[in-house]
Amino acid sequence: MNFSEDKNKEDAALLYIFAEYPELECDAKTATDENAYFKVNQFQEYAKKREGTQKVFAKLAATIFKQGSFPLSLFNSLSDDELKTAFEAIKHCKDDKAAFNLTDYERTVKENAVAKKPPREYLGQTQVASLLQEKGIDLDKRKVAVYYKRGHLPSPTVMLGKTPGWKKEVIEKWIEDYKTGKIVARRKR
Repeated sequence: MNFSEDKNKEDAALLYIFAEYPELECDAKTATDENAYFKVNQFQEYAKKREGTQKVFAKLAATIFKQGSFPLSLFNSLSDDELKTAFEAIKHCKDDKAAFNLTDYERTVKENAVAKKPPREYLGQTQVASLLQEKGIDLDKRKVAVYYKRGHLPSPTVMLGKTPGWKKEVIEKWIEDYKTGKIVARRKR
């Protein structure tokens, strides 16, 4: 497979990706002209059948080669090792005057990994009902859902789609207020 001479950094990035994902390399080899030069538009057509991680890396390879824009939200589905592969591929395109220093970013990622901050946990309606019952309040999941719909529970800390989630501390504070008979102000719906 050949690349045009003005694409040295881009072809290095593509070869790095293809070394990690041989199926994409097969698509790339198929997407060549009669002189064995890589044709990115054909590659994109062949790569449309790919799914998951391979689809993300196919899109990344095409974006790097075309020097186009890439939706960063596609990285959300990648594991840490796959992200590292993506950053290494992007690094091949970096020149001395690049705006971003990926080495600094990698160091930050490693420092955060070493800190091992526990993931934030939120309680859904089922967990809220379980916590309430542990604390002696007879509200099952159905009643919790009704309380939420009527605005008697605190505002959710997060929303995952249409599903509310609360920090445990928020619900524990609400339980204290409930037990002491304080009137809990209705939240706005």
